[in-house]
Amino acid sequence: MGTETQFDWESFRRTWPAPIVPRTSFGLFSGGLYEEKYLANQDAAGVGPQGAFRIGRKVVYPTLSAIEWLRQRAASIVRSEKGNGIDGK
Repeated sequence: MGTETQFDWESFRRTWPAPIVPRTSFGLFSGGLYEEKYLANQDAAGVGPQGAFRIGRKVVYPTLSAIEWLRQRAASIVRSEKGNGIDGK
């Protein structure tokens, strides 16, 4: 999406206790960035995390796919020299 971030993406894998992420828990997994309804909409549009499947009535994502999906949406914030704000103003 933009400039690669310096974030430790591996920390998601180290701290998440399972090899799958239920859609209903994606808000917890992502630190509140994306909730269940948003993921359902992304899946319906064909742009959600890869490898989604069902276990019973629950939609789940492989943890590594969920991490990659988040990583692809991340971008570093480039600050201008004239301002301190996120948008450089």
